[in-house]
Amino acid sequence: MTDEELNRKFDFIVEQLGQTVVGLQMMKEVHEADYQKFDKRMSRLEGAFVGIYNTVTEQSKQIEGLRESVEHLREESAETRDRLDIFIVVLEKLISKDQNGKGSSKN
Repeated sequence: MTDEELNRKFDFIVEQLGQTVVGLQMMKEVHEADYQKFDKRMSRLEGAFVGIYNTVTEQSKQIEGLRESVEHLREESAETRDRLDIFIVVLEKLISKDQNGKGSSKN
């Protein structure tokens, strides 16, 4: 192989390497741009996930508070019902006694 042929082959190899380097650089730039887009999307998704998590957590706390309030109202309602039952029994006895007393004074 002559020096001229060897130089042409080296020139060809250098040219190919140059094109490869340019191609790799372009791929790197595209990859970096894609990565930046991906990173922004992941940041938005992370923010959305944190927002959803916080909302669900807050709603769970509110639901627990409502459950406790309902339970408290049930207890108070049962107590009120029991006291009302006692009041009705006492009132019926008083009415019955009053009617029995009036009935006997009329005769």
